[in-house]
Amino acid sequence: MSKKIIFSVLALLILIVAFWLLYPLMQDRKPVGQPAVPQSSTSSSSPVFGQSISDGTITISYPSSGFGLAVNQNQLFVHAYIPPCNQGFNFCLYYNTSTYQGTNFESAGIAINNLSAFFPTAEKCLNTPPEGYTNVTPTSTVNHNNYSVSLFSNLGNAAVGHYATDNIYRLAYGKQCYEFDARIGETQFANYPAGSIKLFTKSDYNFIESELQSILNTITLPGGEKVILPS
Repeated sequence: MSKKIIFSVLALLILIVAFWLLYPLMQDRKPVGQPAVPQSSTSSSSPVFGQSISDGTITISYPSSGFGLAVNQNQLFVHAYIPPCNQGFNFCLYYNTSTYQGTNFESAGIAINNLSAFFPTAEKCLNTPPEGYTNVTPTSTVNHNNYSVSLFSNLGNAAVGHYATDNIYRLAYGKQCYEFDARIGETQFANYPAGSIKLFTKSDYNFIESELQSILNTITLPGGEKVILPS
């Protein structure tokens, strides 16, 4: 074999090895002047609805982490002056993380109750004021083929230095009446010594509210029909 052929083969091998080594670096380069494309954060920020509860009529799903389930007051691992769910609930899905520890956030949750024994008709179910309130009417109501839902929005619940906002949904389905009370509780930020805690901001509130709403949007009837809630 001539020296020319040997040199040609060696040069080709060197090119192949160089390309093999440099190819990964070439893939990572971005064109000059072009912004890097951010990676999707959906998998880390969106809740994973890996758990569900059902009473045989309705089913509701909730995230695998960040929320706890209680069927009585003793099972609540969150203890607050204004609890995430009032006593007497059938189910309570309560916010159970330390994300807002050190702020004036107090509690959040969804109380689920079957009120069929108290409100045997759809009209009473949808329009009777929630317990503890008088002279309040639904802010909106939606009617579908086989169910109706009303919403009592932004109801206040206050105690000395503590307050909560409740959005209460009523679902009338056949002879069944369900109530879903989505609550976020806070303490008065101004009552704390300056600099001792951080403010639970409106953005923080909106985030938890969206978490609660995403759970409510999973309410499902027999046969797999999703309940559409009023806004």
